[in-house]
Amino acid sequence: MRPTHAILSGPFILLMASLIIFEETLWAAEPTLTFVDWQDRASNDTSLRIGGKVAATSRALDEVNVIITEPGGQNWDGKRWCTKNRRAKKPCRGFRVPILSTDLSQLDRPEWFSFERVKEMPSGKNLPEGTYSVTARANDNLPPPYDKTITNYKQIRVLIDRTAPKIGITSPLWTPVEGRGQHHLPEDPYIMRVEAGTKYSFPASTGTAADTGPASSQSGLDRVEVHIVRQVDGLAWDRQRLTWTRTRGSPFCTARSASWSCSENLPRGEHLPSGKYTIYAHAYDKAGNVSKTFQNVLVQAREALDQGVPVPASQPPTGSPPARPAPPEGEVKAGAKPGEAYVIAMNPELKGRLGRLVVAFPEGFNAENTRTYVFKEQTEVAHFDGNKTMELLPGTYAVAITGKRVEGVTIQSGHDTKVKVGALRVNAGKDTRVYLLDSDKTRELAHGDGTQELGFPIGTVHVHIAGQTDTATIEDGKITDF
Repeated sequence: MRPTHAILSGPFILLMASLIIFEETLWAAEPTLTFVDWQDRASNDTSLRIGGKVAATSRALDEVNVIITEPGGQNWDGKRWCTKNRRAKKPCRGFRVPILSTDLSQLDRPEWFSFERVKEMPSGKNLPEGTYSVTARANDNLPPPYDKTITNYKQIRVLIDRTAPKIGITSPLWTPVEGRGQHHLPEDPYIMRVEAGTKYSFPASTGTAADTGPASSQSGLDRVEVHIVRQVDGLAWDRQRLTWTRTRGSPFCTARSASWSCSENLPRGEHLPSGKYTIYAHAYDKAGNVSKTFQNVLVQAREALDQGVPVPASQPPTGSPPARPAPPEGEVKAGAKPGEAYVIAMNPELKGRLGRLVVAFPEGFNAENTRTYVFKEQTEVAHFDGNKTMELLPGTYAVAITGKRVEGVTIQSGHDTKVKVGALRVNAGKDTRVYLLDSDKTRELAHGDGTQELGFPIGTVHVHIAGQTDTATIEDGKITDF
C-alpha cells in the first residue's frame, strides 16, 4: 500500500504547494485603485466636499483612510486643524491623522468606497480660502502568516475660492448729463441718437474682467456672458435666430478672455426701435463665483426728437399689458428727510442689527406692474415688483419706484422705514398711447397703450398724450385718477 500512497500523495502535495504560491501571490499584489470623479477642482463651498469613489481591481479593499491637509501643513482631525509638533498649541496624536477609517466589508458592495461617506468635514471659519490636499489611502491587510498591510494612495487638490471676479463695461459708456460733470449714476444711459429710417445697429460692447482675491486662492477667470435686454417687455436678443425672445437661457455673447468684445449679429433696423435697452455682463470664475454689471442704452430716433415728442420705449404688441419700467433714471430727491419722503417707526419684533424697508401701495391698487429698485452707494442691492417688506443692514439707501428715485432713505436697527408712495391711474382707451414723464417733462418713466396703473413716490408725474402734457400729483396712500 505504501507505493500506492506515495503515488497519490505526490500530486496532492504539488497541488497544495501551487495553491499556497497562488494565495501568496494574490495577497502580495498591491491593490490597484480606480478613482471615479476624483480630480483637482476649484470650489466656492463653505464646507469641504470631495465626492467621487474608489475601487480595488485586484481584490476587495479592507480599509480606506482620508487625510485632509490645509495650506499651512496642518491636518484635520474631524474637529480642528492640528500639527505633529508636540510643543505646539494644537498637537496631533499622530501626524497623518485620518478623519475616516472604514471597514469596507460592512458596505453593500465592499469593492467600492464612496467619498460622500466622509463626514465632519472642515467648514465655516475652519475653511478659509486656499488650496487643500485630500489624500485617500487604500489598505489591504494581509492575514497571518504575512501580517502586513499593503497601501496605495492618490491625492487631489481642492482650491477654495469665494472671491467674485471683477467685471466692467468699457464701451458703450454713459452719456454725460449737463450740470453733473463727471458724476453719474449706475443707471445713466448711453444715448444713441440715430436718423429714423436708416439701417443703424446696436453698439458693440467691450469690457474687461479679472479674477480677484489673494493670489493663493484665485481659481482663474472662466468666462464672460453678455445679454442684451429690451426694457419695454423684458425680451432678450437671440443672436442665432436674430430676434427677441422671452428666455435668457443662452447669452448673446460668451467670451473666455480678460478683454472681451461682443460685436457680431447685433440687433439692427426693424429690430431696434427707439427705446431703452440694457447690456448685462456677468463674469464667472472656475470656482463658480459670479459678478455682474450693466449699462443702459437709450436709442433715440432723430425724427422723434425734431418733433419734440418724448422718445417711446420699444413698441409692445397692441393690447399688451402695461410695460414694466426700466431701471430708474428719474427725478432725484437728494437728501430726503424723515417725514418728507419716508417715515421711521420702531418695530419691537425686530431683534439684532437689521432694520426693514417697507413699500406698501394703496389698498385696491394692483401693484404687480410697479417695479422698485434699492441702491447702496450706487450699487443695486435688490429689486422687486409690487408691495414688499425686506430686511436690510443699517445705512443710507436710494429707492427708485417706476424710475422716480428717492435718495437718502435711512434704515435703522430695530426700525421700519416706510417709503411714502401712492398710485397713478390713467384712464384711456385701448388705442391711446400714454407716456409718463418725470419733472423735466422730457425723461420717460414708462409708457403703454390704454389704461395705465403704476405706483410712484409722492411728488409730481407728467402725463403726455397726443402731444399734450398735464400734471398729476402723487399723494401718500392714495390713488390719483387722471
